[in-house]
Amino acid sequence: MRTYFRKAIKSVAYRAYSSLRLFRLSREIKGYRLFDIEKLKSKKTSDTLFILGSSPSLLSLNENDWRQVSSADSLALNRFCFHHHVPSYYWLELADNMVANHFVFEEIKKKYPEEKTVFIFNYKNFRSRPLRFESLPKSITSNAVFILPRVKPVSKWALKNNLKALRESLKRKSISFRSFIHLRGSVFTCTQIGVALGYKKIVYLGVDLKDQSYFYDFIENENAREHEKFIGIQEFYERRLCGNVEAHRTVRSDLDNLGPPMTDLLGLLQKEVCKPLGVQLFVVSKESLLAEHMPVYRW
Repeated sequence: MRTYFRKAIKSVAYRAYSSLRLFRLSREIKGYRLFDIEKLKSKKTSDTLFILGSSPSLLSLNENDWRQVSSADSLALNRFCFHHHVPSYYWLELADNMVANHFVFEEIKKKYPEEKTVFIFNYKNFRSRPLRFESLPKSITSNAVFILPRVKPVSKWALKNNLKALRESLKRKSISFRSFIHLRGSVFTCTQIGVALGYKKIVYLGVDLKDQSYFYDFIENENAREHEKFIGIQEFYERRLCGNVEAHRTVRSDLDNLGPPMTDLLGLLQKEVCKPLGVQLFVVSKESLLAEHMPVYRW
């Protein structure tokens, strides 16, 4: 009985601490421009959203394929800036390595016009890095919004319930900067954002999840080379710590304590949120691990 009460007290104390921490974060973030669903919806130009990752399969697309991507809206992830295409939206999570981040900022400054692309930041990720928002390139600061996603319980049962709650919020149109769930990687959160923005087709391009190679490993780009130099040093020591694991970190079984693999997460999102709301998910590369869970997109 005493053990039961100790556990109950610890659980209540942890929830109280988490609520207080969230309250403080929510007050902090209000000093920034927050995610406003109606304002972002006004920037929509299509019913299709391409979510752009950084897998090498991007390099297999031809000019006609990219013209079709350009004719629709797109949401790029993290290091996509080393590609020539300029997206409608850009989800930017910052690396631990600030020198590597510098070369991402330099590439964005060189390539992205002010107020063209909407940059979306995860506030928890941003505040954990030693930089001021005002120091970022104007092409970012002129059109940036922040969200404060929730890191939900990792059991599939709990996750299903939270996705159902998200679906109901979407139906009621009661979406805010606190509505989204963040687990294992950017693509899970960005898919939720795409659904919230009202896209009926969401197409994964360069989201292969097969290994840790990226398209910018195979192109000539000075900022990409410098970025990889510093990230490569960090990955060298991570590999020595974790073993020579080639699988993409979002599907690695040794990281399942962070949540189910991305393939399972997107499958759950598709079942609990997308299909009931009439949203279709596609993947461009038939070599992607996602091709087992959703149709391959036909140009």
